[in-house]
Amino acid sequence: MKRVALISLLGAVLLAGILVACGSANPTTAPSTGSGTGTCPTAAACPEVAPAAAKWCAGKRIVFFPGGPEGGVFAVNVYNGARQAEADLGPKVDYVWSDWDPQKMIQQFSEVVATKPDGIAVMGHPGDEAFDPLIDDAISKGIIVTSQNSELPLAQEQYAGDGFGYVGAKNYPAGYALGAKSVSYFNLKAGDRAMVWGLLSQPTRGLRTKGVIDALEAAGLVVDNLEIDDATNSDPPSGAPTFSGYVSSHPDVKLIVLDHGGLTA
Repeated sequence: MKRVALISLLGAVLLAGILVACGSANPTTAPSTGSGTGTCPTAAACPEVAPAAAKWCAGKRIVFFPGGPEGGVFAVNVYNGARQAEADLGPKVDYVWSDWDPQKMIQQFSEVVATKPDGIAVMGHPGDEAFDPLIDDAISKGIIVTSQNSELPLAQEQYAGDGFGYVGAKNYPAGYALGAKSVSYFNLKAGDRAMVWGLLSQPTRGLRTKGVIDALEAAGLVVDNLEIDDATNSDPPSGAPTFSGYVSSHPDVKLIVLDHGGLTA
């Protein structure tokens, strides 16, 4: 329950970040009656104002990338959070599913820009080098863009004043903290073997995998890095043979880190 609530909050915060495209919210102040400040203490106190404030983004259109496959265990929670924000704030939101495929995200983003939405919430998996020229084009057309789950630090630095933000963890520190805590929690020692199954090759998404590997290697562990292939990335059960094959051929493995929400579900 806590996990679902947290991800719902993430979706709400992310949509709120790009809903500046909707313009200023209607004021939540009541006409002055000559006493007090005129500010509505509760929605019930000013019923004529509350509905407008609650749906302050009505009439605007946003495109939201949950990232993974439709129904995927992580992506669906991101989607549910965004749906709640849509219901609360009133925009029209279109959802685009990408199977965690950076190339597909790039192609879909180009197609979405052509439809001229008010805002786009992307996953940053393709990285700045691939994504930023397209983001430049979108913002030049008056479309607000923001990112989630995986950072686009250069785009964020350039366009923070235009509404570009980020909702999610700092991937490298998160990965390093996980690796370091795993060593201490499981009393691992130098020479112990660990498997890290992640996405090291992806520009910013891979920083979490890199953080895990760096922490384990700093503790002297022998680290076997396995890259999650495209099939497993979009359909985690298809990775079962990879997992079982590794474990059967490395019976001395002491720690396995799965850097993927679908694989850990």
